[in-house]
Amino acid sequence: MSRMAKKLLLCCAVSLLSLLPACRPEGIIPPDGMEMLFAEFYRADATIELLNETASPVDLDSMRVYLPIVESNGYTKDEFRASLEHYLHHPGRLSKIFDHVKARLEQEAERPSIIQEEERDLDEMGREEIGRAHV
Repeated sequence: MSRMAKKLLLCCAVSLLSLLPACRPEGIIPPDGMEMLFAEFYRADATIELLNETASPVDLDSMRVYLPIVESNGYTKDEFRASLEHYLHHPGRLSKIFDHVKARLEQEAERPSIIQEEERDLDEMGREEIGRAHV
């Protein structure tokens, strides 16, 4: 094999190897998509628990709650199920997804909610009104 052919073969091999981490079976939701879905599932469960203290998320048909979330993000039920099956067979990847979900939810918890911001704004407006009335 000529030197040029060896260099070409080496370049092709390196190119193919660089693509391997991005490869996944067709119809599998990428890790960042799964992170987004799991975070939204968690938020949905928390909302259900707050609004309906008698029914826990475990008591509900999870696909009835989660399917609209899956579909609103552009995925199908079959894609979600196939993806879940795929990641269950790759526990390291699934663990990394859940680590990212946890970090995302912790960051959200640290940010003030819209309601907290509105309450703060109303408090400030009220103090300004009181200050003007006493001047």
